[in-house]
Amino acid sequence: MQNSLLRTMLRTAAIVAIALGGQRVSLAVQYPAGAGVIDVMNYGAKGDGVTDDTAAINAAIAASTPAGNTGNYWGQAQIVYFPAGTYLISSPLVKNDGS
Repeated sequence: MQNSLLRTMLRTAAIVAIALGGQRVSLAVQYPAGAGVIDVMNYGAKGDGVTDDTAAINAAIAASTPAGNTGNYWGQAQIVYFPAGTYLISSPLVKNDGS
């Protein structure tokens, strides 16, 4: 039973790969507005392992933690979401409180 299921899954994956012609497909998660999730890509991060993403990540962190940390999220910072990728960071990541 498991072998049959595995063969079916592999066959389906092969068909999808052929249909896409080698194109990269993004399966990024999209959160609804107001969900309290900040995506670093929306702040300019590339996650390609080549581009320095430090400034974009720091901007996302700053947006997630309003001054005094008294935002709409019961005094907690919003979630900073990193889609799959390799993020190049060249200096420390800093919260609004300086830590």
